[in-house]
Amino acid sequence: MRLIIQSIGCRYQEYQLAKRILVFASNGQVYFSCDCAVYSEEVVTGSALDSDAALIQGAQLIKVRPDPNRLWTTYKRAAESFAARHLSHQSDVVDAFSGILNTLSAGRCVEGIPVEVFEVALLWQPRERMLRRNDFASWSWTGWKGKICWLDDVHLAVDNGDGQSESEGLKNWREARGWIAWHSSLGTNCRSPAFRVDGPPWLTGSEPETVAQNQRFPGLPQNVSPTPTFLPDRLDALPDRSRDVRYLQFWTISMRFAIELETTAVLRYTSLEAENTGNGLRRFILHDSDAHDNGWVLLDETWIELVVGQKIGTQEFILLSEASQREGQIDRDRREYNAMMIIWRDGIAERAGLGRVVTRAQSRKVMEWKEILLG
Repeated sequence: MRLIIQSIGCRYQEYQLAKRILVFASNGQVYFSCDCAVYSEEVVTGSALDSDAALIQGAQLIKVRPDPNRLWTTYKRAAESFAARHLSHQSDVVDAFSGILNTLSAGRCVEGIPVEVFEVALLWQPRERMLRRNDFASWSWTGWKGKICWLDDVHLAVDNGDGQSESEGLKNWREARGWIAWHSSLGTNCRSPAFRVDGPPWLTGSEPETVAQNQRFPGLPQNVSPTPTFLPDRLDALPDRSRDVRYLQFWTISMRFAIELETTAVLRYTSLEAENTGNGLRRFILHDSDAHDNGWVLLDETWIELVVGQKIGTQEFILLSEASQREGQIDRDRREYNAMMIIWRDGIAERAGLGRVVTRAQSRKVMEWKEILLG
């Protein structure tokens, strides 16, 4: 039976989980694939017939093999491949990916993301103009339709080549670069009186280490406990559909910047590909009130008209984690953060784009320690 699996999301999962499969490829070849090897209808002299090589030229189908020691690498590869595929029913996005997740991770997953890699998985970037899936959270890639990726420096920050395992690298990354205690709940779970007392359950992360937090954000509060009534009060005024979404609730730094179109800048997705911001995407530069450059954000090109026409004011950015420091950097007051640009709708924040915020000593005066409800 011939299956078009290269572009269809549910077929991708069927292929990944199947023990044996016949592939009728675009190069006229027929391939038999099993867990041990791949065999082609015709053997090309000199070609290596390992489990993937025979399929690369004809079908571009590579198995994602579970490896508990390399969860981030295998998850990243699977998510990027799956997001590029078409779904007939957009509401199936999480279910259609759940089988892959179950083979990759035995732990808890939320909105298509294993909790074990949650903080780094939040740093996904679009490869093209994205369309919203409104019944899903904006902070996850499953809440958007389109191709995604993670930038090379995110991967290298986890796998820094010092001989440690990837799980150790993730743990060290989280401890060195993170400070957020993440809490999360479905909107349907916040109706009970107990929720208004206890608040949303803890998801991941922990209370920041005092010394490190004082170095990052001196003089600012460090409370991380969620306000129990924040989510139910917001949802009481919204349609019932909003209750089906998974929300994140957390405290972090909020800053506001003007954004300006960067007409010549491009964004390198990986070290092996040409520089390109993708179809329908543009990079914008962040400016503070003194016109200093404070980083960048990647946004949908529809923002161009709003920015150039001066139809919007400053935009809000929330800091998520520390980014990699530039090689040779000697300015101790300069710090670079992974940051999300958010828009508030009916008291709930949504992701607009992701980028980097650069802070210096003078930036502290515009930092605000703020509780965020992200849907």
